[in-house]
Amino acid sequence: MSDSNLYRWSAAALVAAGITIALFWLLTLPFESFAGAEVSLHPLFTPGQLFHVLGALLTLFGYVGLYLWQRKEVGTLGFVGFVLAFIGAAFFLSDGMIGLVTVPAVAASAPALV
Repeated sequence: MSDSNLYRWSAAALVAAGITIALFWLLTLPFESFAGAEVSLHPLFTPGQLFHVLGALLTLFGYVGLYLWQRKEVGTLGFVGFVLAFIGAAFFLSDGMIGLVTVPAVAASAPALV
């Protein structure tokens, strides 16, 4: 894959990530909070969490291409920023996976724990 194709796919991934994360937030508007078994079992909770996970994955892919495009100009401080942003997006992904897999399972079997 050429560099220009990588940059284009990374840019498309970041645009798609922004759209899917916006959809995640729009689907969570009906909830007053993220706590409670009734929230985890709501019909919009799972699609919202799917958008959360997809948006985080696309962000990770997009960050790599963005950094590779700017690596000569940003230097060491830019690399540190890239690493911190990548770690933050990875934490966002793990939060989405917990919300997608673990929380509904616990809410279904032991609602008092959620």
